[in-house]
Amino acid sequence: VVLGLVSGYFGGWVDKAIMSLTDMVMSFPYILLVLVAAANTHGIMTTKVFEYLAAERPIICVPDSRCRVAKLIEQAGAGAAFDSADSLCQYLEHIYNEWATTGVVKCDSKREYIQQFSRRQEAAEFTKILDAVVEKKLPERGV
Repeated sequence: VVLGLVSGYFGGWVDKAIMSLTDMVMSFPYILLVLVAAANTHGIMTTKVFEYLAAERPIICVPDSRCRVAKLIEQAGAGAAFDSADSLCQYLEHIYNEWATTGVVKCDSKREYIQQFSRRQEAAEFTKILDAVVEKKLPERGV
């Protein structure tokens, strides 16, 4: 949103540069997700993780050792997580060879599994919870 505002405001070469950068990023077949361990953040997943899942591009995840995101990415078939430089290098070599041979890098994400994390689905679940709370709190009214 911010880049779009800057691009629209300045126009000209700024707009072209931002659009070129955006095109370059969007053409990259992988999303790199680096998770940094911070105090008291164990088990926290930001919405950015779910946006990456929805993009349906393979995710390369470099997680903290106790990270739940790596398990989520594995369950969704949306990429791979690595805890060592050697395993990451082997994977990068594998996908490079795949790209060099076929011209594409496939993503075998499980769309139905990922859909449960969509904003629409999350809003529907939240609505159910709110409805249940309201039903329990409000006394029945007789007419």
